[in-house]
Amino acid sequence: MTTRHVDSISVAESADPDCIVVPDCSDVDGIEAVRRVSDTIGSATVVAVTVDATDTFAPTAKRAGADDVICLPSEDWTDDSFADLVAERLLHAAGEIEPFAEEAVLLDDLLDNIPHRVFVKNEYGQFAAVSEAKAEHYGLSREELIGLTDFELVPEIGADLREEETDIMESGDPVVNSIDEYVDDEGRRRWVSTTKAPRRDDDGEVVGIVGSTRDVTEQRRHEEMLNTLHTASRRLVAAESREEIVDVATAIPTEVPDMPAVVLAITDTGRELSFETAPEAGTDSFEQCTSTLEACYEMEEPVFMAPDEGTRRYAAIDELDSPPCVAFPLGHHGALGVVDTGEVLDESAAELAEVFAANVRTALDSAARKERLATQNERLEEFAGIVSHDLRNPLSVAQGYLELLDSDPELVSEIEAALDRIDRMSDDLLTLARDGEIVGEVGPEPIADAAALAWDTLNTEEAALVVQDDVGSINADRDRLLELLENIFSNAVEHGTTSPDSQARQDAVEHSSTNPDSYTPQDAEARDASSPAPQAQQDAVEHSSTSPDSQAQQDAEARDASSPASQAQQD
Repeated sequence: MTTRHVDSISVAESADPDCIVVPDCSDVDGIEAVRRVSDTIGSATVVAVTVDATDTFAPTAKRAGADDVICLPSEDWTDDSFADLVAERLLHAAGEIEPFAEEAVLLDDLLDNIPHRVFVKNEYGQFAAVSEAKAEHYGLSREELIGLTDFELVPEIGADLREEETDIMESGDPVVNSIDEYVDDEGRRRWVSTTKAPRRDDDGEVVGIVGSTRDVTEQRRHEEMLNTLHTASRRLVAAESREEIVDVATAIPTEVPDMPAVVLAITDTGRELSFETAPEAGTDSFEQCTSTLEACYEMEEPVFMAPDEGTRRYAAIDELDSPPCVAFPLGHHGALGVVDTGEVLDESAAELAEVFAANVRTALDSAARKERLATQNERLEEFAGIVSHDLRNPLSVAQGYLELLDSDPELVSEIEAALDRIDRMSDDLLTLARDGEIVGEVGPEPIADAAALAWDTLNTEEAALVVQDDVGSINADRDRLLELLENIFSNAVEHGTTSPDSQARQDAVEHSSTNPDSYTPQDAEARDASSPAPQAQQDAVEHSSTSPDSQAQQDAEARDASSPASQAQQD
């Protein structure tokens, strides 16, 4: 065989070639060249060759008149094996080697080797041609099956199949992927997907049926397992605690047919893993899965156990037919593993376990959020009680001074200071609600000055503040420090004792007057209780509990008082 490069169609025509190779490149429109060569040299075989073609090039070139189209990859197309393939195709196009086998031989090869149950029937429902897989399904050879009908092979459904195929031939409409269920000789449920279409002759007349059937049992079983798993997993959503979720998660696999046993590695408060499984799984599950679960938790990615090789990443699971254990991460909660306890732990079962692990993780996340919310609610209730206590102190001072306003106008500044304190506390509470913290700029604050300012906000005429020399400074937020000292002083005044036994050791403030115009409780009893001024100058803070229950009781007692001064003292 000789080859020759030519620059024009006329030169090629004069050479009387057996095959003409037409390139498609930057300076040659291959499709147009094929069309011109085909129209000019009708006796020669035309082969179009291009590099890195689109998926439309080959069909377009065929329609333009190319007998064959060769698309070379953009890289490595000079590889020896690929070069041999191109040479083979060119020799075939030139008629130098034998063409493909006869259609009958090719059809026979197809029917011998295809794994699906392919069949051809005549108009009476007789098998005219079948694949080897179809014949084996009935325990016959291909030759033995020819001529039989469904009435002989499956008499219980023969009439139904004949009616279905008659409808297909009359309507001309195919049936695609029809799922049928049956029970095999061993009593197991199986499913097949069948496609049937009308068979037509050269004139377009319907002369029978062509079709194929393939076993989809594994696919259907996987779908059933998945549906059962989703139904059972609803119990995970209803579970309210980690313990309940663990119990449900280990029990569900025992209820799903063909699903391997599950082992859970759950973290405790110290981030240590504890292992849980259903009693039905047996103790061997722990021994097989423990190290794999620990590795999964540490690596935070799916892993599986490879015998004699340790733990490997899940991406390589296709390298092992049935690993003893596969584990999937549950985030900071731990890991979930499935263990081969008799059921085949194949890729399908592993995918099912991955879906289950996602459901378990979602349930654990939800339970954690509920627990955090409950804790936040408890803290909010506690916070509300503290706020109520802190706001009552400046309010009671302001109310006490308000009763004395008519007799002493200078007390307006005291009221303004108390109300300003409430205003600052309100701003702080808003900041806390928005940002979660209310600590501002921190700097050195003299303790003695802060103590004096905090003491001045309280109505403590029957108590004295004693500050030791050189108490120094502290790095603090000024407002927070004042609030802290106010609470300390208020609690000391309210809950402190004046008994001689504890005076030296326990009293944080002295319950004695340093003002000659002030009044003790005994003085108040000796004077006219109806006079508002002296009565209001008594302690504005009650020596009792600041709990909500006690406060409510005190407020009720305050409402029973008959005089404004008494009201101010109790509030």
